[in-house]
Amino acid sequence: MATTMILNPQAGSALNANESICNAARRAGIRIETTHEDPDSTQALIRQAVISGSERIIAAGGDGTVSQVVRGLMHSVHPPELAVLPLGTGNDWARSVGMPLDAGEAMQWLAGQPNAAARTDVLELNSEQGLTWALNSINGGIASQVRAELDAEQKARWGALSFAIAGLGIAVSQGLKPWQLSFQLDDAPVERVDSVVSLVVSNGRYVGGGFQLAPEADVEDGYFELVIVSGENPMRLFEVALRAKLGTELGDEQLRQQRGRKLQISAPEDFAFTVDGEHYAARNVTIELRRAALPFVAGPHYMRQGSTTDASSAPRN
Repeated sequence: MATTMILNPQAGSALNANESICNAARRAGIRIETTHEDPDSTQALIRQAVISGSERIIAAGGDGTVSQVVRGLMHSVHPPELAVLPLGTGNDWARSVGMPLDAGEAMQWLAGQPNAAARTDVLELNSEQGLTWALNSINGGIASQVRAELDAEQKARWGALSFAIAGLGIAVSQGLKPWQLSFQLDDAPVERVDSVVSLVVSNGRYVGGGFQLAPEADVEDGYFELVIVSGENPMRLFEVALRAKLGTELGDEQLRQQRGRKLQISAPEDFAFTVDGEHYAARNVTIELRRAALPFVAGPHYMRQGSTTDASSAPRN
């Protein structure tokens, strides 16, 4: 099928993989376009790819690159398939859909997949800042502080662990500064929650570079997972993060987990969000799930919630 790769050469591991990736892509007949994390140029590349008849778009980069590609695809009436070649630091979407984190393995898998057999839900966010979309997760609270603290050098040095190290550093050195939020989940009454440290609305299972904070998430089930962490004890937050990293039970009196399709949030001025890792400042936010919004290519280790069979052992189309 006609395929275009949107390559971010500045993404985490891309610098050492560019030549081999591009050679493998060309051998597979894939057209390569380069983006430099500029949303406008990425959107233009997506539009041109759709106009030229691309049936599949490969987002080659980190979660930020995937997010920019998704925003472009959501403007299309009949969007092509979304695939991901993980080259970033966190690669949370790739983890959530079972894609190998080794770029060579992922490229080999994508080259052998004739068409996508699934459609992923997408998170739609609306606020006074306008409309945007997230594929994997929307985070609020300490996540925005972590994003502000991290730089390219730290990501290169610590990889996926850089998110956890930065978060723990903020919690210990600055203390946890909890927020008070009001929110309404679906048709339930409006609630006020005190001492919120982190709020996560997740379509995928992984956030923050491999933390399985939403282990029940299923990108095809028509629901998002809402996770709220509260309290002022840094070690409690660290314990929750450690359990999420290890994939063990998250049960905690300061952790709330629910699922839904629509969430309205009223937040104070100093509470900021990240949308698939990109900074987003707004006070009144509405998040809705768009069911089966995009066709996507799952990786060989992709398993839906409750399934015991991954894609590598399932029959191919």
